[in-house]
Amino acid sequence: MANRNSRTQFGFTLVELLVVIAIIGVLVALLLPAVQAAREASRRTKCSNQMRQLAISLHMFHDTNSRLPIGSQGRVRPTGLYPGQGGVPSTPVPVRKPFIPDILPYLEQTNIASIYDANFAYNNAKNAAPVAMKIVVMQCPSDPPQPQANTGTFDYKGNYGLNWGRWNFIDQGGPPTNPVPFNAGEIGRAPFYLDFGARFGQVTDGTSNTLCMMEMLQAPSDGVSGSAKNDRRGRLWNDDTATYQISTRLAPNSPSNDFGTCFNQPQFKLPCTPTADQTNEAPTFFMGSRSRHPSGIDVSLCDGSVRFVTNNIDLVTWTSLSSMGGGETLGDF
Repeated sequence: MANRNSRTQFGFTLVELLVVIAIIGVLVALLLPAVQAAREASRRTKCSNQMRQLAISLHMFHDTNSRLPIGSQGRVRPTGLYPGQGGVPSTPVPVRKPFIPDILPYLEQTNIASIYDANFAYNNAKNAAPVAMKIVVMQCPSDPPQPQANTGTFDYKGNYGLNWGRWNFIDQGGPPTNPVPFNAGEIGRAPFYLDFGARFGQVTDGTSNTLCMMEMLQAPSDGVSGSAKNDRRGRLWNDDTATYQISTRLAPNSPSNDFGTCFNQPQFKLPCTPTADQTNEAPTFFMGSRSRHPSGIDVSLCDGSVRFVTNNIDLVTWTSLSSMGGGETLGDF
């Protein structure tokens, strides 16, 4: 006769529990890439929408001023040095200014624009308050934001820079002695330059065939002037070279080195050859377009459209997109 007090025990054995945990682990491992891909797709959509806002702001500026904003102001042409540097006479030139202040009113950033005084350089104490404000629309959600620069201006970096041609800061088209496609000379000029913003009528290659803005990464930096770890890449307010001026000399997300006031960070997709002479070599600085998006970057064209350009774009096509009057025949992009 069975014991009345005996009870049948129900439950999982240890082996069964381990099997269930293993199955859950496999499912999570399978789902995680899909979740991450969905999140990145959302971030990229936001990034492209922000670039579209920037493209619209440039068009609104052009409608008001009959030209695009100047690319950079404060250096002396044709050397590209600041007054008093490298034997350049200390003649009066316009105060140092990047392109950002010009488009702030068209980005619904009137709170910053209203307190920025264009009569003074961006790094003058009178402009300390607006320069220290973060411009949210300039922040791509796929790239970790960097803290304020620690060089006295306390400016924030951003992720969208200007098309600066195919070679370097002062020589956008490249000298005739360069190999193709880096030998375009004056016809390789971009819509933005030192003391210059193009009229759309000057974009003879067609606004739908000419780059306007491209993505860039916010380089981690200790931000200390003169430090070996001072990396200017991504600084929006600093008119210095290779801060927001992007060259098509390098393909999108290229592993090849930028050249400028930077330090080599290939682990962050930011390779660099640091300058040996920050003053006299500055006009020859250059940096490529990079992003955290898989396989490519967002760009805007001068017609206001936004495109995703893959890393494997033909280099001749990529460089041709940067010139506004080269007359090149473009391939697919």
